[in-house]
Amino acid sequence: MIHRIKKQIWLTKEENELLKDFFQKTCLSEADYIRMLLRNRVPKEKPGAEFYETMSQLSHFSDQLQAISIQLKETGSCNADVLQDEIFRWHQFQLDVEKRFLAPEEVPWR
Repeated sequence: MIHRIKKQIWLTKEENELLKDFFQKTCLSEADYIRMLLRNRVPKEKPGAEFYETMSQLSHFSDQLQAISIQLKETGSCNADVLQDEIFRWHQFQLDVEKRFLAPEEVPWR
């Protein structure tokens, strides 16, 4: 996406500090933060270390289940489809957690 239209606005010191505080908490640039707001999205703050630890653990669990599934499929000693369903469930949970912590919220202001 190429941005070709420059906009210049004037803010009070207080407004500028608010904007700076908001976009820094989300780890976005000022421009990206404003673009999201224009699309009725309110960016969430960058999550803390607990979020990343949880995501790492979930990813590890999914990887382990995947390895077990492959091994069991090769030996034929277990129903691999059941394990694949479980892996899918874990990945879906991971996506839900990411959405809850990271996805911008839609705000009905237009």
